[in-house]
Amino acid sequence: MVGIDYKYKVATIAIVALFMDLLDLTVVNVALPTIQRDFGTDSGAISLVVTAYLTSLAVVMPASGWAAQRFGAPRTFQFAVAVFTFASLLGAVSWSFGALVAARALQGVGGGLLVPVGMALLFRAFPEDERAKASALFAAPAAIAPALGPLLGGLLVDAASWRWAFIINLPAGAAAFVLGVAWLRSEPSDPRHRLDLGGLVAVSAGVVSLTLGLTWLADDGASPYVVGAGFVAVLALFLLVRRPSDQASPIIDFTLFRRRSFALGQFTMFTSSAGFGGLLFALPLLLQGEDELNATQTGLIMALHAVGILIATPLGPRLVSRYGDQVVLAIGIVGSAVCTAGLACLAHGATQLSYAALLLLAGISFGLMIVPQQTMPFSELADEDLPQGTSLLSTVRQLGLAVGTSLVALPIAWQAGRGGYSVALALAGAVTLAGAAAVMVNRRGRGARRVEAL
Repeated sequence: MVGIDYKYKVATIAIVALFMDLLDLTVVNVALPTIQRDFGTDSGAISLVVTAYLTSLAVVMPASGWAAQRFGAPRTFQFAVAVFTFASLLGAVSWSFGALVAARALQGVGGGLLVPVGMALLFRAFPEDERAKASALFAAPAAIAPALGPLLGGLLVDAASWRWAFIINLPAGAAAFVLGVAWLRSEPSDPRHRLDLGGLVAVSAGVVSLTLGLTWLADDGASPYVVGAGFVAVLALFLLVRRPSDQASPIIDFTLFRRRSFALGQFTMFTSSAGFGGLLFALPLLLQGEDELNATQTGLIMALHAVGILIATPLGPRLVSRYGDQVVLAIGIVGSAVCTAGLACLAHGATQLSYAALLLLAGISFGLMIVPQQTMPFSELADEDLPQGTSLLSTVRQLGLAVGTSLVALPIAWQAGRGGYSVALALAGAVTLAGAAAVMVNRRGRGARRVEAL
C-alpha cells in the first residue's frame, strides 16, 4: 500500500465516500413505503424523510468552499464523512419518525460538504494534464450508485428491514474515514477567510421555510403555518437579493444572473431536478401501494431509469457537438416530461414491463440533458466566476429535488388511491416540461445576439 501514488489514494477515498453518498438517496426512496407503514405516517409527512436530507444539502453546499478554505479541505472532508456516517447510524436506530427525520437532516449536513470538498481534493491531487482522468474516476460512482441503489434497497428491505438502508453506509463511511486519517496530507487553512453569515442564514431560512410550508400544506391545507412559512421564504429571498453587491465572498452572487444563459440554465436545472425528485418519490409509493409490488420488484423497475442515463450520457458530448446544446437539451426535457407524464396514464394493473419501458426511456431522455446542463450556464461566465457558478448549480439541483418531492406529495396526500399518484406524476412531468420554455427563450436570445453581431 506504501507504493500507491498519492493521487490514487485520494481517488480511492473520494470514490468510496461519493458512492456512499449517492447510493443513500436511491436506497432510501425504495424503503419509503415500509418506513411509512412502520411509523404509521401519512402520505404528506413521509416526504420529510427525503426533503430533510435534500434541504440540508442545499443549505450547506454553498458554504462548502468557505469551510474548505477556513479549516483545510482534508479536515473538512473528514468531518463530513464522520457526520454522514454517524447520522446513518442514528437513522438505523431511529426510535420515532421525528428521530429519523432529524437523522436525515444531519446526513444532509455531511453530504453537503462531502461531495464538493471531495471533488476539490481529487482534482487538486491530480496534475492539470490528468484532470480528465480524475473526472472519469469521479464519474464512475456517480453512474453506478443510482443504478445499483434501487435494487439493493429493495433486496435489503425485503430480506431484512428498511433500517439496512442506513446500516450499509456504516462500513463504507468507516473505511473512508480511516483511510482519510492514514492517507490524506494536511493542507494549509486560512482563518482570515470569512463566511457570508448573513447570506447563509437567509438561504437557510428560505429553503427550510419553503420545504416545511409545502409539507404543512399537504397535511393541513392553507393553515396559518403555511402562510407564515411562505412569508418567511419570500422575505429571505428579498433580503438575499437586496444584500450589498460589494461583499467579498457572497454566499450567492446574484450578479451572475445577469447573464441570460446562466439564469436560464439554472432554471432548467431546477425544473428537471424537481421533476426527477417527484418521480423518485411518487413512483415507489405507487408501485408498492396501489400495485402491490414488493420492494425488490420496485427497486428493479426504478433502476432502469439509471440504466437509461448510463446509456445516454456517453452520447451527450457527440450530440451536443453536432446539433448544439440547446437542441439536445430540448429533446431531453420533452422526452423526460412525456415519459414521466405517461406513467400517470398507466391504468391499475399495468404490467411491470410497461413501467420499465417508460422509465428506461425517461432515463435516456434525462441522460441527454446532463451534458448541456453542465455547459449552458457557464458559456458567458468569466473564469473567476466559475467556482461560484458551479456551487450554485449544485445547490439549485438539490433544491429542485427537494421542492419536486414536496410538490408531488400534495396530490398524494389530498386524493386517496391511484388518482393522487396519477396527478403527482403528471405534475412532475409538467414541471420538467417548463424547462423547455427557458431553452426557447435562450435560443431567441442567441439569435438576437447573432443578428446584432452581423
